[in-house]
Amino acid sequence: MSSASIPAVFQPRYVDGRYHMDGGTVWNTNIATAIQKCYEKTGDYSKISLDIANCDAHHPVFNNETSHNALENYMRQRAIHKFHKKTNDILEVKRAYPEVNYRYYFQPSGETNSGLSELDFYNSTTWRVNEMGRRDAKATLEAGENFGFEMLEQYHFNQEVKKAYPNYTDYFKKMFGFE
Repeated sequence: MSSASIPAVFQPRYVDGRYHMDGGTVWNTNIATAIQKCYEKTGDYSKISLDIANCDAHHPVFNNETSHNALENYMRQRAIHKFHKKTNDILEVKRAYPEVNYRYYFQPSGETNSGLSELDFYNSTTWRVNEMGRRDAKATLEAGENFGFEMLEQYHFNQEVKKAYPNYTDYFKKMFGFE
Protein backbone atom coordinates (compact mmCIF):
# COMPACT_ATOMS: atom_id res chain seq x y z
CA MET A 1 0.00 0.00 0.00
CA SER A 2 2.53 2.56 -1.19
CA SER A 3 0.02 5.33 -1.83
CA ALA A 4 -0.66 5.61 1.90
CA SER A 5 3.00 5.49 2.86
CA ILE A 6 3.67 8.96 4.22
CA PRO A 7 7.01 9.64 5.97
CA ALA A 8 6.68 9.94 9.76
CA VAL A 9 3.17 8.43 9.57
CA PHE A 10 3.45 5.15 7.63
CA GLN A 11 6.71 3.51 6.57
CA PRO A 12 7.67 3.37 2.89
CA ARG A 13 7.23 -0.06 1.26
CA TYR A 14 10.30 -1.83 -0.10
CA VAL A 15 9.33 -3.80 -3.23
CA ASP A 16 11.61 -5.26 -5.90
CA GLY A 17 14.67 -3.40 -4.64
CA ARG A 18 12.99 0.02 -4.52
CA TYR A 19 11.26 2.11 -1.86
CA HIS A 20 7.72 3.20 -2.67
CA MET A 21 5.78 5.98 -0.93
CA ASP A 22 2.93 8.39 -1.50
CA GLY A 23 3.53 10.54 -4.58
CA GLY A 24 2.62 13.66 -2.62
CA THR A 25 5.87 13.42 -0.71
CA VAL A 26 7.75 14.50 -3.84
CA TRP A 27 5.29 15.97 -6.33
CA ASN A 28 1.64 15.52 -5.52
CA THR A 29 0.19 15.60 -9.03
CA ASN A 30 3.06 14.39 -11.18
CA ILE A 31 1.34 14.46 -14.53
CA ALA A 32 4.50 15.47 -16.40
CA THR A 33 6.09 12.08 -15.75
CA ALA A 34 2.84 10.31 -16.65
CA ILE A 35 2.76 12.17 -19.96
CA GLN A 36 6.42 11.35 -20.65
CA LYS A 37 5.86 7.64 -19.92
CA CYS A 38 2.87 7.60 -22.29
CA TYR A 39 4.91 9.41 -24.94
CA GLU A 40 7.60 6.72 -24.68
CA LYS A 41 4.92 4.16 -25.59
CA THR A 42 3.04 6.15 -28.27
CA GLY A 43 5.61 8.55 -29.74
CA ASP A 44 2.77 11.01 -30.26
CA TYR A 45 1.46 13.46 -27.65
CA SER A 46 -1.90 13.74 -29.43
CA LYS A 47 -2.56 10.05 -28.66
CA ILE A 48 -2.37 10.73 -24.91
CA SER A 49 -5.59 11.43 -23.00
CA LEU A 50 -5.48 12.75 -19.46
CA ASP A 51 -8.16 12.69 -16.77
CA ILE A 52 -7.49 14.16 -13.32
CA ALA A 53 -9.55 13.56 -10.20
CA ASN A 54 -7.96 16.12 -7.89
CA CYS A 55 -9.34 14.63 -4.69
CA ASP A 56 -7.88 17.03 -2.17
CA ALA A 57 -7.99 20.32 -4.05
CA HIS A 58 -10.94 21.83 -2.24
CA HIS A 59 -10.34 25.57 -2.22
CA PRO A 60 -10.13 26.67 1.42
CA VAL A 61 -12.86 28.93 2.74
CA PHE A 62 -11.67 32.48 3.28
CA ASN A 63 -13.15 34.47 6.11
CA ASN A 64 -12.14 37.53 8.06
CA GLU A 65 -12.12 35.84 11.43
CA THR A 66 -8.93 36.21 13.44
CA SER A 67 -7.52 33.02 14.85
CA HIS A 68 -5.09 33.02 17.74
CA ASN A 69 -4.43 29.30 17.41
CA ALA A 70 -1.05 28.55 15.80
CA LEU A 71 -2.03 25.05 14.61
CA GLU A 72 -5.27 26.33 13.07
CA ASN A 73 -3.36 29.12 11.29
CA TYR A 74 -0.76 26.65 10.04
CA MET A 75 -3.41 24.24 8.73
CA ARG A 76 -5.21 27.09 6.94
CA GLN A 77 -1.96 28.33 5.36
CA ARG A 78 -1.14 24.76 4.31
CA ALA A 79 -4.56 24.29 2.69
CA ILE A 80 -4.31 27.56 0.76
CA HIS A 81 -0.78 26.76 -0.42
CA LYS A 82 -1.69 23.19 -1.36
CA PHE A 83 -4.65 24.30 -3.47
CA HIS A 84 -2.68 26.89 -5.44
CA LYS A 85 0.44 24.73 -5.83
CA LYS A 86 -1.47 21.75 -7.12
CA THR A 87 -3.67 23.63 -9.58
CA ASN A 88 -0.72 25.73 -10.79
CA ASP A 89 1.27 22.53 -11.41
CA ILE A 90 -1.58 21.13 -13.50
CA LEU A 91 -1.88 24.30 -15.59
CA GLU A 92 1.90 24.56 -16.10
CA VAL A 93 2.03 21.01 -17.46
CA LYS A 94 -1.00 21.70 -19.65
CA ARG A 95 0.84 24.66 -21.20
CA ALA A 96 4.02 22.58 -21.59
CA TYR A 97 2.20 19.76 -23.41
CA PRO A 98 -0.58 21.43 -25.44
CA GLU A 99 -0.97 18.47 -27.85
CA VAL A 100 -2.21 16.15 -25.08
CA ASN A 101 -5.97 15.50 -24.96
CA TYR A 102 -6.98 16.91 -21.55
CA ARG A 103 -10.37 15.28 -21.10
CA TYR A 104 -11.76 15.41 -17.58
CA TYR A 105 -10.71 17.41 -14.54
CA PHE A 106 -12.72 17.50 -11.36
CA GLN A 107 -12.29 18.17 -7.70
CA PRO A 108 -14.51 18.20 -4.62
CA SER A 109 -17.43 20.61 -4.74
CA GLY A 110 -17.46 20.90 -0.97
CA GLU A 111 -15.40 20.52 2.16
CA THR A 112 -13.27 17.41 2.48
CA ASN A 113 -11.56 15.99 5.52
CA SER A 114 -8.53 18.01 6.51
CA GLY A 115 -5.87 18.06 9.18
CA LEU A 116 -5.94 15.02 11.43
CA SER A 117 -9.35 13.96 10.12
CA GLU A 118 -7.58 12.96 6.88
CA LEU A 119 -6.32 9.93 8.81
CA ASP A 120 -9.80 8.96 10.09
CA PHE A 121 -11.13 6.18 7.87
CA TYR A 122 -14.43 5.48 9.66
CA ASN A 123 -17.66 5.58 7.63
CA SER A 124 -18.84 8.49 9.74
CA THR A 125 -16.10 10.68 8.26
CA THR A 126 -15.63 9.14 4.80
CA TRP A 127 -19.18 8.43 3.58
CA ARG A 128 -20.11 12.08 2.95
CA VAL A 129 -16.90 12.63 0.97
CA ASN A 130 -17.47 9.45 -1.09
CA GLU A 131 -21.02 10.54 -1.96
CA MET A 132 -19.76 13.98 -2.97
CA GLY A 133 -17.09 12.37 -5.17
CA ARG A 134 -19.64 10.26 -7.00
CA ARG A 135 -21.87 13.30 -7.60
CA ASP A 136 -18.93 15.44 -8.77
CA ALA A 137 -17.62 12.72 -11.12
CA LYS A 138 -21.07 12.26 -12.66
CA ALA A 139 -21.46 16.02 -13.20
CA THR A 140 -18.00 16.19 -14.77
CA LEU A 141 -18.78 13.43 -17.26
CA GLU A 142 -22.13 15.03 -18.12
CA ALA A 143 -20.46 18.44 -18.68
CA GLY A 144 -18.27 16.92 -21.38
CA GLU A 145 -14.61 16.66 -22.23
CA ASN A 146 -12.30 19.56 -21.40
CA PHE A 147 -14.98 21.46 -19.43
CA GLY A 148 -13.21 21.08 -16.08
CA PHE A 149 -9.82 22.09 -17.48
CA GLU A 150 -11.33 25.13 -19.22
CA MET A 151 -13.04 26.13 -15.98
CA LEU A 152 -9.77 25.84 -14.04
CA GLU A 153 -7.93 27.96 -16.62
CA GLN A 154 -10.67 30.57 -16.68
CA TYR A 155 -10.56 30.89 -12.91
CA HIS A 156 -6.78 31.18 -12.75
CA PHE A 157 -6.30 33.59 -15.65
CA ASN A 158 -9.48 35.72 -15.68
CA GLN A 159 -9.43 38.40 -12.99
CA GLU A 160 -13.13 39.18 -13.44
CA VAL A 161 -14.02 35.58 -12.60
CA LYS A 162 -11.73 35.66 -9.55
CA LYS A 163 -13.32 38.90 -8.41
CA ALA A 164 -16.83 37.49 -8.78
CA TYR A 165 -15.84 34.19 -7.11
CA PRO A 166 -12.98 34.67 -4.63
CA ASN A 167 -13.40 31.01 -3.67
CA TYR A 168 -12.84 28.58 -6.56
CA THR A 169 -15.24 26.04 -5.06
CA ASP A 170 -18.08 28.58 -5.34
CA TYR A 171 -17.22 29.00 -9.03
CA PHE A 172 -17.04 25.21 -9.43
CA LYS A 173 -20.50 24.81 -7.83
CA LYS A 174 -21.98 27.55 -10.04
CA MET A 175 -20.58 26.09 -13.27
CA PHE A 176 -21.79 22.58 -12.43
CA GLY A 177 -25.17 23.76 -11.12
CA PHE A 178 -24.63 22.67 -7.50
CA GLU A 179 -25.88 25.93 -5.97
